[in-house]
Amino acid sequence: MMFSRQVAMCAVLAVLAGSLGLLGAASGDGSVVPPGSPIAMGTHPRLYLTPGNLPAMRVKLGGPFRTEFARFVQLMDEAAPTVVTDAVGWRNEDNFMYIADYAFLYQVDPSTVPGISPGLSRAQYGDLAIQLLLQAIANGVEGHFIPVAYDWLHDRLTVEQRRQVVTHMLGFREPKSTDSPFDDQPMYGRERWVTSGLAFYGEYTGIGDLNTGNIEALRRMDDYSRFIEGESTSIVTAGNFVAGSDGGWSQGLGYSTRDSTLAAIRAMEARRTAFGLTREDVFGPATVFRRYPQWIVSMLLPQGGGALWRTHNTDEAPKYAQYTGMIHLLGALRLYKGIDDNTAGLAQWLLDTQGTLSQSSTSARLFYLFGHFLLAEGVTARSPVEAGMPLTKRFETYGSVFMRTRWTPEWVDAGDSFVALDAATWARPNTYWQVSNPSFTIDRRGPLVIKSGTAGHQVYAAGAWSGNTIIFPDPDEVLDQNSWDRGGQRKAYINVTGTDFLQPASDYDVGGITRASTFEPGNNARDFDYFLADATRTFNGPYAIDAVNSSKVARFTRQFVYFRPESAGQPDRIVIFDRTETTGEQFEKRWIFHPSRRPVIGGAPQANVPIRNGSGEGKTTYTGNGNGTMSVVNDADGSNGQLWVTSLLPVDRNVVLVGGPNSFGEWAKPTGDTDPTPFSHEFEDPFGFPNPNRNSYKLSDAQYVGQYRVEIIPAVSTRNADFLNVFEAGEVGTPKSPTAYLSGQNYRGVRVGNRIAVFATLAAVEYNGDQERGVAQGDFTIDQAGAYRVLVADLGPGVEYEVTTGSSTARQAATSSGLLYMSVNASAGTRVSFRALQPIPELPPPPVAPAAPSTSAPAAPRNLRILAQ
Repeated sequence: MMFSRQVAMCAVLAVLAGSLGLLGAASGDGSVVPPGSPIAMGTHPRLYLTPGNLPAMRVKLGGPFRTEFARFVQLMDEAAPTVVTDAVGWRNEDNFMYIADYAFLYQVDPSTVPGISPGLSRAQYGDLAIQLLLQAIANGVEGHFIPVAYDWLHDRLTVEQRRQVVTHMLGFREPKSTDSPFDDQPMYGRERWVTSGLAFYGEYTGIGDLNTGNIEALRRMDDYSRFIEGESTSIVTAGNFVAGSDGGWSQGLGYSTRDSTLAAIRAMEARRTAFGLTREDVFGPATVFRRYPQWIVSMLLPQGGGALWRTHNTDEAPKYAQYTGMIHLLGALRLYKGIDDNTAGLAQWLLDTQGTLSQSSTSARLFYLFGHFLLAEGVTARSPVEAGMPLTKRFETYGSVFMRTRWTPEWVDAGDSFVALDAATWARPNTYWQVSNPSFTIDRRGPLVIKSGTAGHQVYAAGAWSGNTIIFPDPDEVLDQNSWDRGGQRKAYINVTGTDFLQPASDYDVGGITRASTFEPGNNARDFDYFLADATRTFNGPYAIDAVNSSKVARFTRQFVYFRPESAGQPDRIVIFDRTETTGEQFEKRWIFHPSRRPVIGGAPQANVPIRNGSGEGKTTYTGNGNGTMSVVNDADGSNGQLWVTSLLPVDRNVVLVGGPNSFGEWAKPTGDTDPTPFSHEFEDPFGFPNPNRNSYKLSDAQYVGQYRVEIIPAVSTRNADFLNVFEAGEVGTPKSPTAYLSGQNYRGVRVGNRIAVFATLAAVEYNGDQERGVAQGDFTIDQAGAYRVLVADLGPGVEYEVTTGSSTARQAATSSGLLYMSVNASAGTRVSFRALQPIPELPPPPVAPAAPSTSAPAAPRNLRILAQ
């Protein structure tokens, strides 16, 4: 009877559509519903499973996935006796995730899968799914599994039950056009909104008429472009915008990545199967997904397989597998088999070496259903070496660089080194983006310089002072407002609702890396990493300012050079040169880094200095000769690394050590403790105010989350200041390399071991916006005889220079990054000079700030077509 009513209604609709000139089905996003596709034919299943792919699904479940599928069936059989009575009330929403699981078993019928012996019949699995589905509807649950279950159970649902489910789906909350595609939570609403339209499109359910139902379904399908991929507000477009061609992910590594990314993939796959499209067509252009395994692999630490997560409770270097959605997302990315085998193979390598897919909870099983059975294919693992991963991987638009000495096969050689630099191109508000741009970390036989702040003290993590960067506080400035930057980076951003917000000179433009030269194994001309990052716009200043905070920073650029060890046992050498200018002398410049353990600092210590927030407790200032030399030994919990730090500029400086337990010996407060007594002083803001502890801080995690920070501060505050610091990382007992400060006309630099790096002073550089004009000439003097590899920065890109070393003169062209790199055999007092032989290109005008994009919702529905059947 239902069939005859559908036929009758389709006939009526065909006449109506023909008379209106609407023949030829198309969804509102402009992609024609292909003739013969499940959605055009009005058949079910159409989401993920179709009559065409079910046989192959059964072969896969009985072949490469047989062990896992047998376990899945066993767990579902064990849960069956009580699953319906357990799923009572809103608080037990997780139990409703069984709906899709049982509906899946109904659709594939485990009794038809080779090697599987189910405990229930196909009909019983279907009945359980229907009971749970109707109970979820009665509880007002809006999970994405409801349209999926409707589709998979379609032939077992009665007419009244179909009407009931569709009525419920019609009541789904419509996603807001102003929801940010960079946030995770809106993605759930977008997914169920689109999949519900796909689920009941082309059907008569007794609600209104077929024409009315199709208009509503098309309206939801029309939002696919806006919400999933296509328009600037879509999650895939946003991800691809920030990922670029190099990878990365726009949302950091908190909930957003693992949840919304997998939700986007599910929505894309649902539409793909309903429309009868190929995976190449749908997933091939999605850069953000293709590069995601590279993103994860690049952050793996040598010592034990943890990952250097940048956000949200993850700086204690855990295995990423503890995040259920994260590992199942990687499982899903095996769908790239045949599209990009490196992506699929790397994902499998991560699963094999770093963690395993889990079915230990209802949510895990739901992730497993999609990330393993439905989306994934059986693939051969590819290690980073086999996949051609470079030793330096730059995620250009995202703004992160990960540098290592080698890839180790089993990832157990803790002697390898890992250095990371963060210099974001775009601010990413409303996520766990860390406002410490630019920042760096160093690992060798364990963490040595860390990104502090999360794990035990999340609020502290939100401040720039938890990173390894510079802050610019005015000690006399006190603002009683949550948006007070405290000399750190800008915080007052409005919600980003699309990539239209991310434009040069907009509020979200925070600079990023503007010049780069990356390491190439075996190439003597590229045996180093070099990056120039511009962080000027990250701070309130002449180029970008909010309505609350004072204008502080007129210029802040960081140059970062990494010289890898040339032979076993040599230290890693990192040279960091910063140029800064503030809008006034009242702004103190604090160059901050976080050691993994308490450092030993030279010079004369003065306890309880400086005074901040009325107290000097937890602070020691080191002055005089020797305060530019520091060392850190990390031998905690299996680590065995040593760090030497040499501060060369400013020449006159104070070094402040902040941290240690409070006067009661407390490092942290137990969870729920409301005692306002300050705890560890490392968690103070720049004005001495403690940050509340939101989680339990464990001393066992101290080497990852920190106990102290070091602040290098010019002894006399001026508007302009250059900073030059050298970090050497090695095993415990590694001696400090001979290190000397070098200077000359327009240039300052350092000799460290057999390497020399020199940079132009702030006064020698002409700039506007994030553009710097190369320096035409300069010189420096080598203080000690030896054979050196010399790096000269800040020159005109591609410009030819006359280079004089002692009495020898030669011509050499600067690289596209404005570098000269050469070998020099010097005697003590050898002068090296360089002079441009052609004009330095003029700077282009700085970009003009764009007009604020509109946040109004587009009209809907748009471009609707009615399907004629």
